[in-house]
Amino acid sequence: MTDIDTQTAQLSAILDRRLAIKGPAFADQIRRAVRLLPRHLRPQAQLVQQAVDLGGQPRALRQLDEARVARACEELSVYFEGLDLAQMRRTRILSVLAAIVFNLLVVFTALVVFLRVYGYI
Repeated sequence: MTDIDTQTAQLSAILDRRLAIKGPAFADQIRRAVRLLPRHLRPQAQLVQQAVDLGGQPRALRQLDEARVARACEELSVYFEGLDLAQMRRTRILSVLAAIVFNLLVVFTALVVFLRVYGYI
């Protein structure tokens, strides 16, 4: 097992353990996890994905800078370790609830204005 394989296996374990992103292969996991990444980390995910794709071909793997791939794996690991799945769920639920409350407020205000204009209030 090469160094890149070891790092991607660790990254795969982090995705499985911390974010419950499962998949038969690392490629599937990283594809699902990319949407959680900020824009400045997406190229690192693509670099790691490219390294995994070239993993079975040692000659093609030489084209990649191994230190850069290792740094990308480390940055992704640090970012994914810092994410909290429960906090993300709470934030998503609160965002949906806030949108619903705002829409209800707009509809209620429009109703009051309508009733006021036509003299029902």
